[in-house]
Amino acid sequence: MPELQARFKKAYATTALRLYRVRIRLDQWRLRHGLKLATIVLLAAMLSSVFAMPFLQQVAGGYFSEGERLAALRALLGGTGAALIGAAAIAFSLVVFAMQINVERMPHGLFRRLSSDRRLLGSFLGSFLMALVVGATSLVPDGGWAVSAIVTAIWGIAVIVLLFLYAYRRALQLINPMEQLSIMSREVQRDLRRWNRLADKAATLLSEEPQPGVVDDDMELHFNALRAHFFQANAHWTKTAGQAIHYAISYAKRFAEQGDYEVTEHAFERIMLINATYCVAKHGTFVGSNPLFEMPGTTDGFINLSLEQLRETMQTALAKGDERLAESILRAIGGLYGVYLKIEYPGLDRSKHHALLAAGYMQSAVESVGPHNMPDLMMEGIRLMGRASRLALDHTDPTEIVSTVQKIATL
Repeated sequence: MPELQARFKKAYATTALRLYRVRIRLDQWRLRHGLKLATIVLLAAMLSSVFAMPFLQQVAGGYFSEGERLAALRALLGGTGAALIGAAAIAFSLVVFAMQINVERMPHGLFRRLSSDRRLLGSFLGSFLMALVVGATSLVPDGGWAVSAIVTAIWGIAVIVLLFLYAYRRALQLINPMEQLSIMSREVQRDLRRWNRLADKAATLLSEEPQPGVVDDDMELHFNALRAHFFQANAHWTKTAGQAIHYAISYAKRFAEQGDYEVTEHAFERIMLINATYCVAKHGTFVGSNPLFEMPGTTDGFINLSLEQLRETMQTALAKGDERLAESILRAIGGLYGVYLKIEYPGLDRSKHHALLAAGYMQSAVESVGPHNMPDLMMEGIRLMGRASRLALDHTDPTEIVSTVQKIATL
């Protein structure tokens, strides 16, 4: 008997785990393809109602052959359409007003973008047009069009309700600070990729021969002077990315004060993603350092901006005694260090200039923790420095991490 109970418990646990895995997979599939499935089902139902129209006309078409019944149907459809027009205007006024109230404290650029969201305004326009269509069904000339008008009105009402629900969910997304940061970073990444494509096209037009990023021996990266000249001539190409860095830092500070560190972590993740996209867009135009003399173009304004913003935020966090914010900043600098390790420079030299710069910022940040009596934060910083050093061994020479290892020993 005990053996049977043990087998039963084991079978029950196995079945429960399998069902849980299936549930997780179904949830993931629903998140990815739920909207597509709902659209297909809705279109299939509409087509079915269209094909069923002759049958419905035979069954109920004669009911509206009398003038009084047709007049009553026209009055019903006209009143319903007018009510839906008013409901659409009122509902979307409330939704937009509530959304603007919740996002009014965000930076001006994001407020202007989110308060005029195309999807939200498009759902309002769609519901308004569908309400007009429902109202227009009251203009049927005779009873032969009655069934078609009723079916059209029913589907119009259903679509309006779905648009209302979509607008409500979209407004909730726009109010969510993490969604706001995601929208901002996606737009900035698209803008950087657009500049990358423009630089490639400009380099193709300005050169008779293509400018390969790698020479025949696949060992030495060529400096793409044409792309670099294009970026220098369009120095404003990183403007939106720079604004996004400021916005993300603003979010991180504000929500750290409120104790919502999940938003803070998300803001720093967006900074890392934007920097990664920037490095990909500027591939082939980075300039490494030279120990003998200063190389023009070595300093990168956008990378310096990102690191400086994190340094200033670190000072603010330590001044306020916010250990969790400081820990998030150290992880963000470590993430940028990993991003900058993937930058390739012209020539055979494997030195990672910008990664070394980020390592210097991390060392200074960890060292600044000492006077504030935060041993846990200090240990976390040292651990992150060690992880960064191990990561650097896969991308550069071991001599590049000597200063970091010495700083770890000192701390």
